Amino acid sequence: MADDVTDKFVRNVRAGLNELLDRLKEVEEGGEGFEHIGQDEPDPSGKYTQPKPESEKTLRDYYANLELEYGAGMDEVKVAYREMMRRYHPDRYANDPNMADLSTQISQELTRAYRAIEAYWETGGY
Repeated sequence: MADDVTDKFVRNVRAGLNELLDRLKEVEEGGEGFEHIGQDEPDPSGKYTQPKPESEKTLRDYYANLELEYGAGMDEVKVAYREMMRRYHPDRYANDPNMADLSTQISQELTRAYRAIEAYWETGGY
């Protein structure tokens, strides 16, 4: 049972990452985005880089954490946040301590991303 849950969790994470990478590639190739906001641009080489420390994250990073297109509205952010929290909530993995720890880290990162985007929108947003 634990192996099935672990496999499902890994597949979900991989699917989310693949979708995110596809979105980034589309933005990079199309040259579209919200550059006028003044946020950091994705690495043009397309190479993987280590996650940034919390102090260096931009709004673009928080949108990526929620698997959303940069600049999505607050309604979309709420839906994505709730969906991902249902998917990765630690209570779903209470029987597997390793998965519970990992899902706790993921849910904390999702919450940080949601709060950062929410704060941005509350101060005037786009």
